[in-house]
Amino acid sequence: MKNRTTVSIGLYKWRYKIAYTAMVLIFISLLLLVGLAIPGGLNEKEMAAAVASSSLSLSNFSPQMAIDLPYQLLQRGIIELLGVSVLSIKLPTIVIAALSGVGLLLLLRTWFRRNIAILTALMAFTIGPFLLSAQTGTPEIMYIFWPVWILYIATLISRESKPNPALKLVLLLLIAGSLYTPLSVYVLIAVLISIVIHPRLRHIVSNLNRLWLAIAISVGILAISPLIIAIFREPSILAQLFGVHQGIDITASFGVLVSQYLNFTSPIADSILTPVYSLPVIIMTFIGLYSLIKINHTARSYILLSWIVLLIPVIFIDPQTVAITFIPAVLLTGYALDLIINSWYQIFPNNPYARVAGLIPIVIFIASISIFSVDRFVYGYIYGAKPHIFLTDVSILTKEASANKPDFVLVSSNEKDFYDLLVNRNSPLEGVELKTVETFDELTAGKSTFATRSAARSAKNLPAPTKILTDASSHSADRFYIYKTAAK
Repeated sequence: MKNRTTVSIGLYKWRYKIAYTAMVLIFISLLLLVGLAIPGGLNEKEMAAAVASSSLSLSNFSPQMAIDLPYQLLQRGIIELLGVSVLSIKLPTIVIAALSGVGLLLLLRTWFRRNIAILTALMAFTIGPFLLSAQTGTPEIMYIFWPVWILYIATLISRESKPNPALKLVLLLLIAGSLYTPLSVYVLIAVLISIVIHPRLRHIVSNLNRLWLAIAISVGILAISPLIIAIFREPSILAQLFGVHQGIDITASFGVLVSQYLNFTSPIADSILTPVYSLPVIIMTFIGLYSLIKINHTARSYILLSWIVLLIPVIFIDPQTVAITFIPAVLLTGYALDLIINSWYQIFPNNPYARVAGLIPIVIFIASISIFSVDRFVYGYIYGAKPHIFLTDVSILTKEASANKPDFVLVSSNEKDFYDLLVNRNSPLEGVELKTVETFDELTAGKSTFATRSAARSAKNLPAPTKILTDASSHSADRFYIYKTAAK
């Protein structure tokens, strides 16, 4: 009775509600930070993704359009609704990142105890790969979204003697959607391997309602019909989905992987912040792997171990896609924390004061890792990023055009596709004519022309600009040149 009274006083009984509330606030703050401020601007992949999404067409559907189709449809819809801006290009990712964060917390809650789930989620939401993927306007966030929700729904189904038919349908739709994302098929292969070799999973699958299973499979096949058509028309799409469409240089890939995951002495803030994981996180994943191997009888351990084994060749095939390692790393961290806390509880099985006291240094350790990760991400991209990996050109041009609308925008040939989309889907630029350097002859009298940096440097017959638009960087800060000639 005394122990029960002791742990019931103060805020102890509200600890999980307080922790979940704090977690939600931290998560929302981080999404706003990376979505609106850090690293800021758009990189070349984001611009290409916006162009690809906006070019989707049922009447002129090409096989390559099937790659990442679910994400592109969402991005296309948002661009149609809001026009082209930095926010509209990134908004699909921010929305999916929010759903991924919710799914990750639910997944951790089903795999681990509440205290482990909260601590692991706190660290996961502040890790570089998640922060970067959560704001990059490309389909990269789907490497986190699909496995999180597939594993969560599959876990719910495995825990019920009579699974809800709606859950089966949702799972099949998630699986179907994931097939559009390259490399996601390896998660499904890991699950299939686990079903074959684990008796409980085999039992669950063998007892599924045949009618509902047939309906779910039919809906799943219907959902991937565009992908099936694309593969039939262009079989190389299948190689892209498995990530083997490019040559593999083992030596070069090994060097890239060492630099990305183990080069702690020379960190780099490029399109990927390296090393991808901090040293404490790497150590935690190895501890988690040790714990996972020790308890390899569970269905979860079968799935995760199979997934890790399959990921080893995948990261050699495509070492730049670091987001695919995020969920396994987070789950291994959860196993590490579970092992550490359980070991402490075994030392003091009946002493509530010692059990709580043991959590204090662990919480401080996790909080330190999280604060360091956010600090490293923010300052890495503010001060360490290479010039103009993330361009602020869209914001600069839109702001200037709102006050001083141009008649023409002059761009180089490799910029044409994106700026063609921009001038047609951006209100301040509505009605502006786009010109390329290759077709440019001379300025039109009485008209104003905005030239991008590359266009201004390569075009001929340009006079001195009347104004230069710059950004805050220390190198290549001249982003646009404004020319205005007198009327004849």
